[in-house]
Amino acid sequence: MSAATMAILTATTKRYPAVSSGLILAPVQHLTGLPVTPLQSVSAELALQANIQDAHEVKKTYCFTNSQGALYDVREGDILVVSGVEYAIRSAAEFNRPGDGSYIRLLIQERKITT
Repeated sequence: MSAATMAILTATTKRYPAVSSGLILAPVQHLTGLPVTPLQSVSAELALQANIQDAHEVKKTYCFTNSQGALYDVREGDILVVSGVEYAIRSAAEFNRPGDGSYIRLLIQERKITT
């Protein structure tokens, strides 16, 4: 059983478009159908490595390679949407393991938006 089989949730990502006329526009959908692992708590040490002060508000998840064996285009600053909840991607660390399943570890923080 490979680690990728643990990616049982489906997420989408949003990405901010390039700045236009000095304006930062709203994020737009980037990826759909992104398989990720269930969200897990992070250690204080891991949060500090990503320059995040409060580990209690941070979760981690993993995404693996697509059907062509390439890592998904996910990066820091994107927004991960899981079960309708938006999370800011604070860290996207790639681990390349040729022949053994490369993956991206995402450290995410729930977005607190007031309308």
